[in-house]
Amino acid sequence: GEREGEREGERETQPFAEAFNEMVKQFGVYTAYLNNYALSRDTAERCAQTRPQFRDIAQAMKLKDSKQTKEGTIFTLEELLYKPVDRVTRCVLSLKEILAHTPVRHPDFELLKEAESLSNTFLSGVNRTPSERRSESASRELVRDGIVIECCETERKIKHLFLFEDVLVSCKQKRCPGVCRWDWCLPLADLTIQGESELQLLSPNALCSVAPQTVVDKRERALQIQMEMYIERKQQRGTERLRRKLLEVETWLLVHGPCVPMGLESRSGKTFLFLLSSTYEKYDWEREIERLKRGNPQSFALSSDEIVAVTHACNSHATVTQLPLLSPGSDSDTNRLRGSLRVVIHSLTGLKGTCNVYLCLETDSSAYFEKKLESSVVTEGRAGRWEEEMELCLDGASALRFLVYEQKDYTSGNETERGGDTLLCRTQVQLDPEDLRSKGWCRRRIATGGFEIRYSLKYLHQSLTDVDRTDQVTKGTFGLPISVVTYRECDRIPLVVRSCVEEIERRGMEEIGIYRLSGVTTDIHSLRSAFNINGREARLRLNE
Repeated sequence: GEREGEREGERETQPFAEAFNEMVKQFGVYTAYLNNYALSRDTAERCAQTRPQFRDIAQAMKLKDSKQTKEGTIFTLEELLYKPVDRVTRCVLSLKEILAHTPVRHPDFELLKEAESLSNTFLSGVNRTPSERRSESASRELVRDGIVIECCETERKIKHLFLFEDVLVSCKQKRCPGVCRWDWCLPLADLTIQGESELQLLSPNALCSVAPQTVVDKRERALQIQMEMYIERKQQRGTERLRRKLLEVETWLLVHGPCVPMGLESRSGKTFLFLLSSTYEKYDWEREIERLKRGNPQSFALSSDEIVAVTHACNSHATVTQLPLLSPGSDSDTNRLRGSLRVVIHSLTGLKGTCNVYLCLETDSSAYFEKKLESSVVTEGRAGRWEEEMELCLDGASALRFLVYEQKDYTSGNETERGGDTLLCRTQVQLDPEDLRSKGWCRRRIATGGFEIRYSLKYLHQSLTDVDRTDQVTKGTFGLPISVVTYRECDRIPLVVRSCVEEIERRGMEEIGIYRLSGVTTDIHSLRSAFNINGREARLRLNE
């Protein structure tokens, strides 16, 4: 009977200890209030001395209590301000008293000891002076930062993310170099990275990117504006108007171009959805966040003084000081990698067994990376061989990134259980303009994470001087060098050539004398004019 009574007592006290532990973990919500308590009290006293009406209200405030009379209990404003402080103090004192009378072997002792440790950590942080808190916030170590696009329900916003050792800070990025404005922060202890399946549920409308053709048209427009600026500078004219146009187009591309989602969720249930332009960048962000979370960071709330200090730290330690746009440095063309880069992927060694692998290439434009090309899938044992040639269009690139994926076998299992392909390795190489321009084909290899990639590079430079052949350089297709047309269209084959071949294959294979007999002259001139004005619309006319 005594043993049953002891067991019954243990079952009754166990939920109590767990509840105490959970309550102490929620002390973080009081941090900002307690840090500002002294300032609030002094402000109330000062207002009571200078304003009689405020003094009358502050000295006779009623607070209804179910245990008191229906009229309510009268408190002064100072007493009401102290109630949250008193609540925390009483909880901590009660915890210490309970722990002092709890046997060491009691099942609740460890939980109560943990709660005491958390409460002491909380109080030590609250008791620091404002100058000490500002100093600690300013001395936080910055792990990484970068420009991302935050998705709301109906719009996309440019944000500058700062990842510190214990907090993730989001700032509104201004166009002035090195100027950020505080937006929100999220302690790493309260942060969870969303999986691929959860991302689709966050904001389906925001994940719907714009039509790829719209992005291509915007990029062509940006190149046309750069050509116009080159001609204006050549004729010693001002380019400020064209520079504003280029900034507008590039800002649109910066906001609507990214399509790689990254989702975060706070402990309160609020979600944040970001779009990145590169899978490489997403992997870096998620890897660093997971590494810092393994250090068991504590939850907290920043006071107003700490927010000012952290914002100052963001502005002073930022590695990205301006938006990744071409327009600020568009006057220089001599040292830019502008043209085509041919890449031949030879092989990949280091695979552990037979698997389906493919490789993605990413390049940047003024430090803004995005996926360019994807190789075919090969099924090999310990070595994957492609011998596949790909061509990239460069415009201000500084690095080339390689990402090797293992393709999952989707032939079996539930289709809804897909989790995405596995990233085996990733690496990047710097592109040196002088080195690339002085060589033909250059065979190289790079080792990373136990893998070795063998590849070859060949660069063909295309400066604006080469593009400037006629006064109508920004218009038309016919009468221009084929290199100019392919560079402007970001394709190895001009659109007019591709359209003609497709049209012949569609309805000209049975025509007699298709290459011998001439067409109607008026139709030829009409299509030629259409391709010179707008190649996309001309292609639609061919299908009519």
